[in-house]
Order: sequence, then structure tokens, then C-alpha cells
Amino acid sequence: MILIHSQLLYLFHHYMSVNQNLIDAICILDLPRVRALLLRNGTYAMQDPASFIKKLESVFLQLKANGDDSLLAFPGACNSKICDNTGCPGYLFIAVHSDLSFNLIFEDAQCATQCMDFKEHGIAVPRGESLSLNPSIFREPEPVAQSGLEYLLLCGRCKEASQDLLQFHDRVIDKHYYFSWLEKYQVLFERIKGHHKKDPIRDFRDLYTLMSDLRRYIGLSDDAAKAVSAFPGPNAPVDALKQWCLTYEELWGELFLCDFEGMNGKSPEQSKPFKLDGLQIAPCDFIHVIRFNHLYLDSIGNVAEPEEIAV
Repeated sequence: MILIHSQLLYLFHHYMSVNQNLIDAICILDLPRVRALLLRNGTYAMQDPASFIKKLESVFLQLKANGDDSLLAFPGACNSKICDNTGCPGYLFIAVHSDLSFNLIFEDAQCATQCMDFKEHGIAVPRGESLSLNPSIFREPEPVAQSGLEYLLLCGRCKEASQDLLQFHDRVIDKHYYFSWLEKYQVLFERIKGHHKKDPIRDFRDLYTLMSDLRRYIGLSDDAAKAVSAFPGPNAPVDALKQWCLTYEELWGELFLCDFEGMNGKSPEQSKPFKLDGLQIAPCDFIHVIRFNHLYLDSIGNVAEPEEIAV
């Protein structure tokens, strides 16, 4: 009995030391050391070690491109009420320079995964944009059962996921609210995105898709700002306006649906919060998009008028 206890104790300390070494290696962005510490038959962020290393490499490169050479690690655990990993320990990693972050929880010595509802121990740690270590390409989801226990459980998860965002209906929310929500429930959405039956699953799917569209529009804000800076002016020659419209035609195709009640194209800063699915969305994240859409629509009209007159 003493011998068995000693062996278990040895294995426990060995596992903990491997984890600590792995955490230390991640904190200094030491990819070769991380590779050496990963178990050959383990799974990491729903991937085999080789795929995980490749994804981690892209994350390290992104961090270094943002001026980071080290991370801080904060212990915590999965805080979800509906996840199989509830209570599993892990770490939140935050970049020292850029504040970019990601987390990993450790289910056992051969498995680590990213948590969508991670909570660090003690005081909440401020963090920046979350980086995903999950596979960027998901396998085709299996059809969602239309009845039975699995269906009821999935309905419950989707209803809870929707409420996790809709609880903020009484306040104006900016991108930080729904960006973190989208990251948190990405895996769940991939599971049900092909579901069409009218139920809580589809309600969540539609809400997720809507918020994803907002994230995509915001992601094009820098391009919109450049287009606005390149605008030749409302009184510019027709040829100059036409060339500007042609140059940014593809961008317009991506952004023209970003047009909601309350947006003020002439004075974007005076736009009012717009309502979507009961939520109040802050317009401040869409300033450049609002301005670009207004200029493009006006310019198309100015370009078309002389052509109509000429006819």
C-alpha cells in the first residue's frame, strides 16, 4: 500500500512539474520547449499535438508582431455550469505589452483545451482581445437531434448562451461585450449552425450570426477609414468620384448592409444606439463604417446623375 501511494505521489508531482514547465515555456513564447513537453498521444485545444503546435506558433507570431516577448500566467478554472470541464484548473495567459490573451485548462496529463468560460482565481484580471487556439477549420457538424434528451439539453445550453448576452438589454453595449460572447460560444455555434427548426437552438444561431456580422463590419473599420481619407470630396470631378467608387466597390459590397436605425451618416459621432434583437448597440465602434457608407451612397448618386442627363 505504501509503495502504491508513493508511486501515485511520484506521478502526481511529475505531472504537476510537466504542467509548470509547459506553462513557463508558453510564458516566454518558447515553441521548441513547448513541443518537447507535449505528450505524443495527448490532445490540445481539440487537436493532436502537431496541429496544436502549428496553431500555437501562429499565435506566438501574432504576439511578437504586436511587440510581445513574454506572457503573464494567472491560475483559474472552468467556470461553466454546463461544460464537462467544470472546475478543471488552468491558466489565463496575458501578453505583457499588447494585453492579448488566451487560456488553457488541463483536464489530465494528456489533455488540455481552451475554455470559453474561464475565470481566474481572486480578483478579475483586465485583459485585451482574446486569441483562439481552437481549430480554424471545423469538421462538418453532425445533424442536431430533433427530439430526445440530447435535443432538450442542447436547447437548454443555447437558451442559456443567448441569455448570457441578452441580459444586457437594459444598457448600451459596445464590441467588448459581444466579441467576448462570440469567442465564448464559438464551439457551440459550430455545433448547431445548420439547425433550422424554430426553437431556442435557432434563436441562438440567429443571434450569434447577427453578432458575427457586427464583428465583421467592425473588422473592416480600418479599411473604411482609409477609404474616407481617400475620398476626393463631394465637389470633385465626376471621373474622380467614379474612380473612387470603383476602387472601393468591393468594400461597399461588404458594408452596405451595416445600415441601422439611429446611424447618422452626415455626423457619425451623433449616431444613436441602434436596437438589434432587443439589444442596444453602441454606434461608436462603427464611426468609420457609417461615414464610408454615407459617402459611397452619395457618390454613386452624383456619378449616376450626369450619366442620366447625358442620355
